[in-house]
Amino acid sequence: NKRDIEAFLKPYADSVVVYFFPNQFLYKGKEKMRQEYTPMFANTPDLYCTLKNRIVLGNRVIDEESVAFDKNRPPLRAAAIYTIAQGKIVSVHFISQ
Repeated sequence: NKRDIEAFLKPYADSVVVYFFPNQFLYKGKEKMRQEYTPMFANTPDLYCTLKNRIVLGNRVIDEESVAFDKNRPPLRAAAIYTIAQGKIVSVHFISQ
């Protein structure tokens, strides 16, 4: 929520792979993630994410989130499934309504 791209990217592995659930490949790599998120952080002043629920199962973390992009519209309900290896996020699967 601070829009600090370096802090946002810190938990991700350099080779992180990002999917839209269940297996639609979106992109690979922390640098590509930087290219995706930097403009969104800069151009979406109302962007705000609220963690609603978290489940930890082994090396997977499942977050339920409410993501507001525009204060005049209802937030998006979403989930992210993170796979962790050696202390870093190595893959993400996003789900949204």
